[in-house]
Amino acid sequence: MRIDYCKILNENLDEYMETGHFTSDFIEAFPNLKSNILTLNDINTYSISHGIEIEIGIMDAKKNTIKNEYISIKNYLSEESPSWQQDIREFINKHRINDYIIQFSIKNSIEDFSFRFPTMDFNGKKNYRQKESNQCLKAAIMQPYFFPYLGYWQLINAVDKYVVYDDVAYIKGGWINRNNILINGKPSLVTLPLESSSSFKNINEINITANKKQIDKIIKSIKMAYAKAPYYEEVMQLIENLITNSRNIAELNYKSILDINNYLNINTEIILSSDLQKNNNLKAQEKVIHINKILGADTYINAIGGQELYDREEFRREGIELKFLKMRDIKYQQFKNNFVPNLSIIDILMFNSPEQIKEMLDDYKLL
Repeated sequence: MRIDYCKILNENLDEYMETGHFTSDFIEAFPNLKSNILTLNDINTYSISHGIEIEIGIMDAKKNTIKNEYISIKNYLSEESPSWQQDIREFINKHRINDYIIQFSIKNSIEDFSFRFPTMDFNGKKNYRQKESNQCLKAAIMQPYFFPYLGYWQLINAVDKYVVYDDVAYIKGGWINRNNILINGKPSLVTLPLESSSSFKNINEINITANKKQIDKIIKSIKMAYAKAPYYEEVMQLIENLITNSRNIAELNYKSILDINNYLNINTEIILSSDLQKNNNLKAQEKVIHINKILGADTYINAIGGQELYDREEFRREGIELKFLKMRDIKYQQFKNNFVPNLSIIDILMFNSPEQIKEMLDDYKLL
């Protein structure tokens, strides 16, 4: 007997919207659900198997209006590797939608209907602004660095929500516009020139140089350094597109997180600090705690270098557990030189497959 998936979905919608979980008959119909949460992958799997036609619209939850663009996945359903998840990701990032609703229109031979899920991300995980009592939300906050080292990506991968701290003061001599790559077997600093950089400006107020020759010089240095690396072609295209199509340094570093996350299949929600409604008069630890409370986080993970900056007891008083991420000693084959550690993520991407890097992302310990 054919299962009426549309009917089961419809009957379970009220229960899901109220509790965040589906009833037993729904779970029985969709046996591969994880944590009783319906994901887009689940929907896609069953739509292919049972001839259900699906269209997806993205609604801005704050404005309660459908965006002018509309995403349809019905043309992707026959493909072996559907690309609609990437379409949704790009749409959400383009419009900087932090709270959004995914609306499904489902059609089959039994009945047609439309429904909306509550605020969700593109993988179907609930957005934790209103946290469920049995959920633990992990968050991290870091400034937008220029293709940072592997530990930065371990931190992104370790949390549910990652805030890009783009609206704080730019610090000259830091890692906002420079990093080390491998040249002739040694670490070599490459620096992206900026226009009128100043510690009196926020990071998101500083533009990259408009001098094309200087930009080309940076790109040429990276190309010459890694031309013979095993993953040069795909990685160099990604890096070059990011550098040449960005005007602002915060924009470049933010977009690099999104694109590299996509390349590595990291599904953490990325949020710009400048998009949060927060008290900007707060400083240092107070502001970090404030942002965590806005996100509904009960665990805050910081890079190991911040141990001297934060007080565990102060976080605990606010109901937040403070942890520090320390990357383990990770080595990989570069060229024929002795291994050079702590280089830009560019180096890791050039010498390792996404699958190898995914394993590295979990090679850390929390203190």
